[in-house]
Parts: sequence; C-alpha cells; structure tokens
Amino acid sequence: MPRTTSPRRGRPAASSRADLEDAAAELFLERTYAATSIADITQRAGVSRTTFFNYFAAKSDVLWSTVDTHVGGVASRLAEAPAGTPPMAAVREAFLRVVAGIGPESVPWALTQRELMSTREILESSGLARFMEQAAVLSAFLSRRTRIPASDVRVQSAAFAVLGAVAAAAGAWAGDGVGRRPLREYVDDALTPVCAGLEPALAAPASALSTSTGPSSTGPALSTSTGPSSTGPGPSTTESRRNRQGDVHRGSGSTTAPSPGMP
Repeated sequence: MPRTTSPRRGRPAASSRADLEDAAAELFLERTYAATSIADITQRAGVSRTTFFNYFAAKSDVLWSTVDTHVGGVASRLAEAPAGTPPMAAVREAFLRVVAGIGPESVPWALTQRELMSTREILESSGLARFMEQAAVLSAFLSRRTRIPASDVRVQSAAFAVLGAVAAAAGAWAGDGVGRRPLREYVDDALTPVCAGLEPALAAPASALSTSTGPSSTGPALSTSTGPSSTGPGPSTTESRRNRQGDVHRGSGSTTAPSPGMP
C-alpha cells in the first residue's frame, strides 16, 4: 500500500526573496503589519525562518526590499564614476542608473497600500536609518571628490538635498496611479535642478560663499580719508557761523583766536 502524507500547509517550498515579499504583502493586507509575525510569513511562503533571515534581518526589511535592492547599489555606482566627472553630476548619474530598472508596475505595496497595511509608522522609523546610511555614502563620496571635509555644511547639505529629492520623486511616482511613469523619469526631474544648483557651491572655496568682512557693496562706504568727504555733507550751520565771526574779528583787529583749522 503506497505511503501517504498529509498536505503541507502554506505554499510550496520556496527560497526566493520575491516569494517572501508576496507572502508578507498578502498578510499585511489581511491582518495589518503589526498583527503579522515572521512565522506567519514563512508559513505562508512555505519556507523556514532560516530562509527568511537569509534575505531579511528584520520584518520591516520586507517593506524596503525594492529600495534596498536598487538604492543599495548607489555606492558601487559612485565608485565607478570617471575621475573627471563633476561630483554632483556623478551623484545624479548614479541614482538614475540604479532606478533605471524600476518600471511603473514595480511600486512597492507598502507605499500604495500603507493605510490598509498600517505601515506608515514603521516606514517612517525604518526609513530614517536607511536615509542616514545613504547620506553617509553620499557625504563620503562628495568629500573625496571635492576635498571638502564630510562634516562641512556644504557636503552635508548636498547629501540631504539629493536624498530629499529622491524621496519626493518616489512619493510622486507611487501616488500617480495608472498614469505612473518609470521611476527614473521622476528621479531625473527631481535631481537635475538640485544637482545643477549645488555643483557651483561645492566647486567654490568656502571663503567665496561666506559673508565678506570688507565694506558691503550695497551699504554706505566708510571713508578712510582724513580730509573732507567729497560726497558727505558740508560744514554745519554752527561751524559756518563761527568761521564768519572769526573773519569779522580778524578784520577789526580783535585778539580773539580764529576757529581751529583757519589760517
């Protein structure tokens, strides 16, 4: 008599990241993110916990799988940038290359269904760590290329401005629904003006961007001459009166001393 086995619960055995992502998305929609455990995900996907942790360090990482897969490649793209490429142009090109393969159909469910999945809070908290990690990558690259310390406000501002533009592009991409275009187009629209505007600031010495210690070009000039100003007001009425009185006294033979500065 042939041996029979009971049917296995969940999906057939799978070891791919995509299967785990799909299982997690289904469960988050059914139960919400907080009510779904890693054990629930692995059971639905038909894999072990070990397999899950081969791909993800935490449950929240499933939400960022697409982002981590692509944006995680920015560092290697920056390393490939030709030496003569302006730094901000290299940053723009690196991001355009890593998102080139993300089409309109690839938007993560965690972005479009965050209300149903109740993922808003976990996206914000787990996203901050990723944001800071990429800021460090960009700052290090810009510092190497410009020889400006990574802690310099110009480098830090550039890194955060780039990531802010990319985040805004991703938000607009996710929210466009059926009219959604490839992500690369949104990132290009957001990054082009940001990178073009920041390039001169990173190329100029810091002293050229700081407030001058000399006279303001728009404020009143301070004369260093000891003589009368050619543009300033003439002698006051009181001083003119004293001068005239001195002239009268000299003409009458008075011994009154003349005003200072008079012959």
